[in-house]
Amino acid sequence: MTDNAQLTAYVERRERLESVKTDAADDIKELNAEVKSFGYDLPTFNAVIARRKKDRDAVAEADALLDMYETAIAGGN
Repeated sequence: MTDNAQLTAYVERRERLESVKTDAADDIKELNAEVKSFGYDLPTFNAVIARRKKDRDAVAEADALLDMYETAIAGGN
């Protein structure tokens, strides 16, 4: 494959991926609207999604630290 043909192939591949990314973003927007229409809190919904991506031990550690910090602040007032 010539350099020009290879570059063209990369550009076209990137354009296809950008199109897929745009379609996925549109689908996520629609899903978020549906989630909200059923009365769910969108920031909490998004937090659940983010937490599910993480390792369970990392989530438990973050929860423990958050609880510790909140307890320390509440005790300081």
